[in-house]
Amino acid sequence: MRFLVGALALALGFTAVPVAAQQAPVPDRRVIVTEGVDYPGSDLQTLLDTSYDACEQACLGNSQCVGFTFNTRSNSCFPKSEITGSEPYAGAFSAKVVEVDAATKDRALQRMAELPFLSAGDFDAARDLAQRIGDLHVTGEWSAEDHLASAENARKTNDLVTAGKFVGAGLSLTDAPDQWVEYGRLLLDQRPQVSEGDRSELNNRAYAAALNGYLRAGKTPARAAVVARLADALAGAVGGVVAIGVGDTRRGRLARARRALAGEDPTRRIFDRRVADRRLVRAAAAPRRRLA
Repeated sequence: MRFLVGALALALGFTAVPVAAQQAPVPDRRVIVTEGVDYPGSDLQTLLDTSYDACEQACLGNSQCVGFTFNTRSNSCFPKSEITGSEPYAGAFSAKVVEVDAATKDRALQRMAELPFLSAGDFDAARDLAQRIGDLHVTGEWSAEDHLASAENARKTNDLVTAGKFVGAGLSLTDAPDQWVEYGRLLLDQRPQVSEGDRSELNNRAYAAALNGYLRAGKTPARAAVVARLADALAGAVGGVVAIGVGDTRRGRLARARRALAGEDPTRRIFDRRVADRRLVRAAAAPRRRLA
């Protein structure tokens, strides 16, 4: 595999960067968020006249912080040294910190090395989405299984927007590769149900979701299926123009990758075939996080 990745990098005109020297394309820490709940006591400090985002970053930047409560009534933040229980509190958002394990980071670095034709911005977008998935989809007190069951019920009535929200909430609890792929698929399928102005955002998020699925995927057949979904997102055309993509330069690199790896890597063959002869343009900036 190391020889294969090195050969691909040379074929694409890249200088291979040792895996150990790269930043993992997954966050070190992320949060799972619940609305209307307070985590009482164990405050590391009190931050007044602040924002939710600043509160979250203060906690994530402190290795002693395992969670926080943000009071929207007073705009105050309470990072926690431990979480011993919860109490109902209207107007509060509380979050638990999840440490991303070393095995996930190592696997993501290996998968990243298999996609040298993608840009640093692609991996930054994937990391950013993984970082804020808990903010985008508040979980409440329900389990991942509860959220996924609710998603299936919504899917049966073709309410794909609601189904996507439930899958996103379940995903924030599990970080599972198959759920990342399903989340991306639902985002793409939602496009006929949303305004044209929202489709670009859905394409961007679907692409980042599919890439997150690849970064966490295991065996080669699973990765091949994920790359097919990644290509779907790239080729998610609205009026023949893709809202996310790789510019012409990266199209050329994809073509060289196909020639360099023909018959050796099914994931790249699928990717190259699905984006061939498509017009790909660079996306708008990633959407800002929102608490719904």
